[in-house]
Amino acid sequence: MFKNLLNDLSKTPVLAGIVIVSYFAKAKIEALLNHHYALSKFPVPFYEAQLSFNADKLRQWYQYLHEHGTFEQYIFTQHFDFYFMACVLILHFSCLQLIATFLKNNIRLNKLFCRFAFLSCLAPLADALENGVAYIMLANSQYFPDYLALIYSSFAAIKFSMFVLTYIAIAVGIFTIALVYLKKLFKPKASTNTVPYINS
Repeated sequence: MFKNLLNDLSKTPVLAGIVIVSYFAKAKIEALLNHHYALSKFPVPFYEAQLSFNADKLRQWYQYLHEHGTFEQYIFTQHFDFYFMACVLILHFSCLQLIATFLKNNIRLNKLFCRFAFLSCLAPLADALENGVAYIMLANSQYFPDYLALIYSSFAAIKFSMFVLTYIAIAVGIFTIALVYLKKLFKPKASTNTVPYINS
């Protein structure tokens, strides 16, 4: 099983390399992003703010940043978030493409995971649109229209939903690959013994 797996992996060194590099890059960027978010002293976890669907709460949280002198730090965190989006896009897309490559002998599964790869791009795209709306609100942090909070949280909800779908697709893909290679491992080998011909 592992010999076959390594053999197939050796045929896609570039794609496998992109997955490995982007995984570690994403982990590093995510750690820095969390650090910058902590420095901003935003009063609630990021997901609570993003999924609040509440303009009044967002205004209160933004006012808290002004009062504590960390508003600019929070804006910097918004800027830094784009590095995270880029890493996530590359990691998820390349990972699902790699899974599709391993399943190239099954046309249906290959096409399915190729589609999932492109679908996974919707998460960072929604994240970027969410940040775009956030910039508009932050430019007028106490007087932005209420509907912007609804748009902001809607993009966040799409983002988180696509993250969940992508992680499920990757987990299913890895499980499917394991089944395929286990099947190869336990597949009975064709007999090479031949019945000798007896000339009577």
